[in-house]
Parts: sequence; C-alpha cells; structure tokens
Amino acid sequence: AERAANNGIEAANYLRDVKGKISKRKKLENKRNALCWLAWINHLMGNIELAEKYFSQAHTLHQQINGKNSYLDGLRGAQHTDHLIHIRKFRDALVINSKNIKSSEENLPQMSRSYRLEGDINYMRGRHDLAREQYNSALKIAQKIYIKSILIDALLARGRWLARENIDIHQAFSDLNEALECSLSAGYSFYEADIRIGLAFANIASGNEKKAEMEANQALRISSNMDYYWGKKDAKEALAKITH
Repeated sequence: AERAANNGIEAANYLRDVKGKISKRKKLENKRNALCWLAWINHLMGNIELAEKYFSQAHTLHQQINGKNSYLDGLRGAQHTDHLIHIRKFRDALVINSKNIKSSEENLPQMSRSYRLEGDINYMRGRHDLAREQYNSALKIAQKIYIKSILIDALLARGRWLARENIDIHQAFSDLNEALECSLSAGYSFYEADIRIGLAFANIASGNEKKAEMEANQALRISSNMDYYWGKKDAKEALAKITH
C-alpha cells in the first residue's frame, strides 16, 4: 500500500510538472501570437519601427518554444515575410519563406501563400521568369483548394505584377477582375483596395487614364477609411502616373 501510495504521489508530481510545462509553453505561444498580430496591425498602418519591434520579439519567443534554428511559421511567417518584402529586406524574407515552403507540404493554403510570397520577392528583385513560375504555382494550388482568401491572394499578386510591369495586360485584367469579384462577395476591404490599385495600373498601361483615376481614387478612399498605409501609398503612386 505504501509503495502504491508513493507511486501515486510520483505520478501526481509528474502530471503536475507536465501540466506546468504545457501551461508555460501555451503562455509563450499566446504571447508570440499576440505580438505577431500587433506587428501585422502596425505594418498595415505603416508603423514600420513598431512592426519590426513586435516581429523581432515574436521571433525570439518562437525560438524559445521551438529552438534556435526556427522561424515564425504558418500565417505568422507569411505576415513577417510580407512585411520584410515591403521594407525591401529580401534576403531575410527569402530565408523565412524558404523554411515555410519546406514545412508546408501537407498544408496547401500555406504552400500557395508561400509560392506567392516567393513570386513577390523575385518580382521585386527583377527576376520575372522565376516570379511567373511561382505566381503560377500559387494560383494552381489556390484554384485546386478554392479557399477564397487564398485564391484572391494569388490572383491579386499575379495580376498586379502583370499590370505594373506591363507584361500581359489582358491577363492582368482577367486576374484582377476575378479577384475583385471574389473580394466583393466576401467583404475583404483590404484586398479590394489592393485590387483596385492593380486595376489602376492595368488601365494606365492600356491607355485608359480616366478609368485608372477612378480605380486609384476609390482605392485611396478605402485605404484612408481603414488607415491602410500601403494602400494609400500605392494609390497615390498610381495617381501620380496619370498625366491628364
């Protein structure tokens, strides 16, 4: 009986220790996740230094949880990568995104998003053949799984690239109009602003400056209402290219 009691006490102590460890890990995960959302919100508002600070803190916590060689993954990693692309830290963005691609073989939404981000990196670095391959891969997966946010993401990215670089305006309009239809039906205002900016550039490239101005102004209004810094910045860039 005494032995059984001792075993019971040992088991109870073991369970308490395990529960304590789980609780500590969960607290760290919750804090990391909260920091990522704070970083992303500040990124969208254009508070670059705060976004950098919160992503850095989240990354440190993630390494405490998962080891020194780990990086923010899943949606958290995608948001960090997107932020780094916007501030032109392409090498850092590529490191995080490459890890995400390797870890997303069974997560098709994340794989599509990762290919899209790699397309953005190569587009911004002027590697257009690679960008085309990655955008096409992202869209192929998105069409297969048909999750609206993932499909919009892939269509917007390819359409915006085709329009801004004046590569294939017909396909740009096709991608962006399909993305806009999906966005409006789902109520995704951030996507709508970015899509309309893409349409503004497509119209500039096709010589329809009146339509381009309308799309850019609408994107600017949406972005201003949400305090969406990147939308305001890109809409103003489009308006500055209109000559009339």
